[in-house]
Amino acid sequence: MSEELQFKNAVLRKVRRILDLRIQAPFYLNSPPTSQLLLGSNHYFGQPEIYDKILDQLLEELEAAAKTPEMRYHIPLVLAGGVAGGPKLLKVIEEAHGVILGWVIHSTSDFREDIPPLEAIAHYLFDAQLKGELGEGAGASATLRRIRIEELVQKTKARGIISSFVTGCPYGSVVQGIEREHFKKRGVPMVSLEHSVHADEPPTEEQITKIKTFIEMLSEYE
Repeated sequence: MSEELQFKNAVLRKVRRILDLRIQAPFYLNSPPTSQLLLGSNHYFGQPEIYDKILDQLLEELEAAAKTPEMRYHIPLVLAGGVAGGPKLLKVIEEAHGVILGWVIHSTSDFREDIPPLEAIAHYLFDAQLKGELGEGAGASATLRRIRIEELVQKTKARGIISSFVTGCPYGSVVQGIEREHFKKRGVPMVSLEHSVHADEPPTEEQITKIKTFIEMLSEYE
């Protein structure tokens, strides 16, 4: 299990580097496959060696692509929570010239390698949950997820935030309400979305209209 956690840490570091490089080359790897990449960091789609090789290839390609300044028009965005509407809504976002460059749902924590594996897993889950990176939650994560969003807004120079939570989750609505008030005071526009627990569920017309209206609003404030 120790070897597995070491492999997991190596994968997570590669994924974080890919996300950093996307800030400079947002169109080389667009949002839908990036969401699949993040999903794969949890289970490698059952093929860890192949997944790891794909990461290495993407890193090499993105390192080269990031050297050329991106001149195409786009609106950087941060996504906090799950992907409401799945890949289809991400395509809608990009068709409206928005690009998700900040992904709060991806863990910034590593598994500790200086303690027994089971204890390391417990530390990892506790740390990630506190940061709001493993879904919505009340308590400390309501504050710490907000801090993480702020960091990503600054890092990606995002012009807006998409905050989503599972429909009917009381904790998620609390966190989202806190974030809405906080970023309103900071002058950072935010749109709220709800999504079901089914990742492949297509976006609703309401979600599509809401996203298009939000990005259109952002484009008016150049």
